[in-house]
Amino acid sequence: MAWYAELQRIKWHCIKGFDAIRFYKKYQYDKWYDSLTNEEKEKLKEEQELRSKKTDMELCSALAQLSFLMEDVCRRALH
Repeated sequence: MAWYAELQRIKWHCIKGFDAIRFYKKYQYDKWYDSLTNEEKEKLKEEQELRSKKTDMELCSALAQLSFLMEDVCRRALH
């Protein structure tokens, strides 16, 4: 992870604005995606939608908890 973060920070792999690593990742993904059947593509799409909904729900839950904590802190600060 630290290696990838450092790549993002310095962008040494970009030559004249061309990000070769991102291009290669997209190329590999597109190549893999094209090899899937229509049923597999549909299943992948459904899984991505479910994952997205789950992430949204987790975010809402975290924000609600944070809101509750902030309200409690403010209430204690005023008393």
